[in-house]
Amino acid sequence: MIGLGAADVWTSPALPHLKSNESEMKISPVEASWVASLLHVGAIFGYFLYPYMMDSIGRKYTLLFLCIPQIASWITTILARDVYTLYASRTIGGLGYCAACAVQGIYICEISSKNIRGILLLFSEVNYQIGTLMLLIIGALCSYKHMNLSMLLAPLLFLLTFIFMPDTPHYYLKKGNDKQALESISRLRGTKNIKILEPEIVKIKNAIIEGQESNENAIRQLFVNKRYRRALLIVLIANATKGLSGSFVIGTYTEQIFTDSGFTLAPEYSTIIVAVVKIIAGLIGSQLIEYVGRRVLYLYSGIVGSFSLVVVGLFFFLKLYLKIDDLSAIGWLPLFGLASFQIVSAASLNPIPVVLILELFPTEVKSLASAIAFIVFELFVFFITFIFNGFNEIVGIYTTFWIYAAVCITGTYTIFCITPETKGKTLEEIQELLD
Repeated sequence: MIGLGAADVWTSPALPHLKSNESEMKISPVEASWVASLLHVGAIFGYFLYPYMMDSIGRKYTLLFLCIPQIASWITTILARDVYTLYASRTIGGLGYCAACAVQGIYICEISSKNIRGILLLFSEVNYQIGTLMLLIIGALCSYKHMNLSMLLAPLLFLLTFIFMPDTPHYYLKKGNDKQALESISRLRGTKNIKILEPEIVKIKNAIIEGQESNENAIRQLFVNKRYRRALLIVLIANATKGLSGSFVIGTYTEQIFTDSGFTLAPEYSTIIVAVVKIIAGLIGSQLIEYVGRRVLYLYSGIVGSFSLVVVGLFFFLKLYLKIDDLSAIGWLPLFGLASFQIVSAASLNPIPVVLILELFPTEVKSLASAIAFIVFELFVFFITFIFNGFNEIVGIYTTFWIYAAVCITGTYTIFCITPETKGKTLEEIQELLD
């Protein structure tokens, strides 16, 4: 997740350099849009790939295998001397990082107990924010070349540490390997007491058997089964909201937005401030999710997030449409608005759609359902990232932010109304709530 955070926000310091005279391969605005958005095209290929790998070689070895395109992506970026090589590196990186993000979510969901599942899933979002902060600090202090070299450490460190972790009990039981499933859950729960572990093993096994009996065709059942249909509708709306409310495109173009606002603090340092507050927000959100629940946290985050986007849009409306020259008295508004929006994004708006994907579907259709939801998300993010600059020229950046605000409040309220509360429920109990 640290590597994914770095890859996602890499464009923020990289694009200003690549468009400057200092770059060996000065790129045009259109080429910059492709560089920014192709990560999400690669992600779509990764989402098609990982469900088959995950169920054939396991969650653990799929995650280890996906380090290969991650490493290849950074090496290609380091060696790139033309924009087409950068296109390739971004696409490869999207495949490796985004598919791994989906698999690690399923891995965490299957190894964790119900009382800490939400905390662990949101903490993975905190690590994503740590990755963005690391990249932004290195980008501000180091050269473009050294920034790229440093990012090779993330996948290499993962390879050296994760290889010692067990696969999930769900995977072993699905393959009929009860002995390894027991060894895995014994290690994960920190006990060898069979009496404590056996009820959980039995619950997982029964859920897998029930699913296999009723879901011979996962694709068909995903749309025929009433529970799965409702769950799919929820996660598609949540991921459309996440993709179209602007969090990821704002992260991509943060430095450019601050430059356009004319804020007195240097853009690269403004982005670091936003990244720091996002980490703090993620830590707070990881605690609140099991205290106030998913629905309430998501709704209030949507209200605060939409208000923040309206505020940023208002500043640009005054500056660019009404052409008010002296806005020094409210020059802090862009930083305040973007920081507030990214706080609620890190605490709830971005991670909770992932939590819903991983909690609302049983094991037998989880990989397929998550792949569909993630592909929908990436298509939306690719679209709004690619059109960001051109759309702003047509309607004004203030209109763009107001559209993001409308999507944010509408989507979060809809999810609040149609989604059951999953706090403190086992994955098996959640299925009953979907009836």
